[in-house]
Amino acid sequence: MKEIEGKKYSNVDEICEKLERRIKKKKLNEFFNNKKIPGKMIDNQWYGEEKVFDEIEEMLFRERAVMICVGEIDISEVALKGRILDIGGGGEGVIGQLKGAQVVAIDLRANELQEAAEGDYLKIIMDAKDLKFLDEYFDTTTAFFSFMYVPSSDRKEIFNEVYRVLKKGGEFVIWDLMIPESKLNAKDFYGINFTIKIGEKKISTGYATRWNRVQSSDIYSNLGESIGFKVIEKYVSDHTFYIRFLKN
Repeated sequence: MKEIEGKKYSNVDEICEKLERRIKKKKLNEFFNNKKIPGKMIDNQWYGEEKVFDEIEEMLFRERAVMICVGEIDISEVALKGRILDIGGGGEGVIGQLKGAQVVAIDLRANELQEAAEGDYLKIIMDAKDLKFLDEYFDTTTAFFSFMYVPSSDRKEIFNEVYRVLKKGGEFVIWDLMIPESKLNAKDFYGINFTIKIGEKKISTGYATRWNRVQSSDIYSNLGESIGFKVIEKYVSDHTFYIRFLKN
């Protein structure tokens, strides 16, 4: 490592070591030579600043991922009543930002909740397969691009728990990604880039998951109906879907 003008630089060998050899020296040198990442040539070796690690990680991810761009999703006027349970409410904390103190956001990962946007909503580490709430406690449950991270085998258990904690007349609202079948030699990840609009606020973000499952609107509407939900709204585009269920 070298320090130049108060900034720390690592050479190609050091960068490869820090990235646990997930990138080869030849490829890393190509990135520098082709100016895909910024660097300095010192003593016939490429060096990069500390910030270059994030750029390399992003490039490695892009090589392994299919990312769909869908423009803007406006949730500003979405009707969500009463006390709201938001499943997978970490990350941007979209529903918490939308409905504030009405929301209890749960997530399995503490870091996702810690990173969620500040707001007047409650954040709890909890498994959606084992909700620690009384029966018929919530008026609404939401899942905003959360099921794309849920193993197929866990879907029914989560739906059963959501049904249990919803009041009669309560609603379960899902936004999520259509995931096609992975083809031979397909990439490892499948995801979405888009902008979320909440009133005057716009959040540019992206979500990606391991490409090891298929996901469609019908899978979820059929599952919900098998448990006792009624589908009262459903919108499907080429890449995303929105379903609103009612608990009779």
